[in-house]
Amino acid sequence: MAGKLYGIGVGPGDPELLTVKAMELLKRCDHIFTPIAKEGGASVAFDIARRFIPATTPITRLLFPMLKDRQVLEHQWSENYRSMEAVVRAGHASAFITLGDSGTYSTFSVVMRYFKRFAPDLEIEVIPGITSYAYAAARAGMPLVEGHEIVSVVSANDSPERLERIIDSSDTVVFLKTYRQRERLLKMLADRGLGECCTFIQKCGLDGERVLRNLDGLAQSPEYLSLVVLKKPHAGNNDTSSEQS
Repeated sequence: MAGKLYGIGVGPGDPELLTVKAMELLKRCDHIFTPIAKEGGASVAFDIARRFIPATTPITRLLFPMLKDRQVLEHQWSENYRSMEAVVRAGHASAFITLGDSGTYSTFSVVMRYFKRFAPDLEIEVIPGITSYAYAAARAGMPLVEGHEIVSVVSANDSPERLERIIDSSDTVVFLKTYRQRERLLKMLADRGLGECCTFIQKCGLDGERVLRNLDGLAQSPEYLSLVVLKKPHAGNNDTSSEQS
């Protein structure tokens, strides 16, 4: 009898932010898969979830390299899929854990795509997690979106043209994956006079967390786990009188 694969989002960093369902599944699953970015590297997702995983549960670290070579990526993704499919096919309830939410810029999206294509008979359940930007807004003490405002969540690696259109048409913009494009992004915001409307959050929920509202010199920041939230000071978009809870 085939097992089942759970895609579990473990939240942004603080282990106490895992959902009750995620914690219970981690305790019961027969096998845990966790992604790493390089051979021998650490898994942030596993470090967050480890307290809820029994010491006897097998852990498999799967390499998901941050490369642009599509051929190399596809080969590695296929290898990872085969490793997971064999375990699930053998009847084991298995969990793939991922940082943040399992459906938002998540490695689990790749995993699920392979399973749906090559093993559609196997059952998959997605367990959502708290996103980095939801927690970052909470830590910064700001509402992410109110009333009739529009919020956009984007990758800073997108094209300048697309980012400019999104900035111009949104009230709040969350920029993820800012590490390599931070200098370009900050210039784009400064050119629009929006630099003072931004908040930078790094290592949200982890050791070394920082919340900055003065972004001067930030382009040289080496931190990978970071994001920028643009919150425009629009008046007239916050009328909630017609909303219902």
